[in-house]
Amino acid sequence: MYSGNTVSYKVIVNKLFRDFPFDEKFNDEEMLEWLAEFMAHTNSGVVMASKIEYIDIVDGRGMLPSDLHKIKQTASVSGVENAEDAKCTGRGILNAMRWSTDNFHKQYHCDTRDYTSESSNTYTVGQGFVFPSFSKGVVAIAYEAIPTDDEGYPTIPAEQQWLEGATHYVAHKIARKMWFQGTLTSDKYQIIERDRDWYFAQAVNHSKQLNGVDDAESFKNQLVRTIPTIQDHSSFFANMQIPEQRYFKGATNTNFAQLAGGSTAATPSSIASGTLLSPIIVTGAATNITQTQASCVNQITFYGSSAITSHGICYGTSNNPTIANLIIDLGAISTIGSFVTPMVGMLASTTYYARSYASNAQGTFYGNEIQFTTTA
Repeated sequence: MYSGNTVSYKVIVNKLFRDFPFDEKFNDEEMLEWLAEFMAHTNSGVVMASKIEYIDIVDGRGMLPSDLHKIKQTASVSGVENAEDAKCTGRGILNAMRWSTDNFHKQYHCDTRDYTSESSNTYTVGQGFVFPSFSKGVVAIAYEAIPTDDEGYPTIPAEQQWLEGATHYVAHKIARKMWFQGTLTSDKYQIIERDRDWYFAQAVNHSKQLNGVDDAESFKNQLVRTIPTIQDHSSFFANMQIPEQRYFKGATNTNFAQLAGGSTAATPSSIASGTLLSPIIVTGAATNITQTQASCVNQITFYGSSAITSHGICYGTSNNPTIANLIIDLGAISTIGSFVTPMVGMLASTTYYARSYASNAQGTFYGNEIQFTTTA
């Protein structure tokens, strides 16, 4: 479990020399290196800071962030002039990228042949650069970085398990040098080494605990799905916490009546009698809002009992927009899961209403309505 609070490197140093009677003098450079080692060895996400960086791609490559520890996900950014534009204004539509499986990936930028026809964007990394499958543009990287305070010193979680783990890790490094120099006996060195192992394991195990019932609920909703949502990567896993819609024998599909605008509830047995069940859609919150565009991540939680021939989002300046208003149609879809819908052609400083939708042989069905205002 992680509270979100952190403490600086200085707290670790003060605790170290309170808890251990070391007379040796050690400089900040050594201490910082050892603390960074501790953080890297834990390989725990809660130790790291979650960051997003926008990178300009020139001649098929862009420079990775200097504080990068591990890439979580990467996206190409459309609708912006450069990385600064995307970072400062929040403009741009994010499109998920995949890790390249092509052994000649870098060859894309060496000649004019079309290596990437009918394939989505991919990338590799190396030598401090990211190499996407396009030569010019903007890439957004969500990554883990070593967190620092205002003075540039690294920080760690403030829980006692992490304080003890970091302190004993650094203490073991000091004790090891003293043991090699003959200024520390073997039995004392072994005690410090034993405690280092104990507190290191305790810190790592503590980070694996769920963050309360909210985290447990999201984990449960991912775990108990009977039908995997195979499109979650394209929506950056934004809706993995949404519970799966299930239908049990004898239970009514109240969502069907609500979404279809009718008063008769359908049951699983009605499928056998010829009544079709409607798809169920959830509209996500609006993001990347600018003067003229926005986007949101939506979810089809129940497919229905006939093929979805079109899906997308409709939006307008009045409540309860329909497909008669502005729409972004993504066509047919064959499975439940998340999908990203851009919204374009809007006016500045204007309030808009939006609903995701899905159409099948029965008609068109809408998700919940969201509201947002474009920027000035």
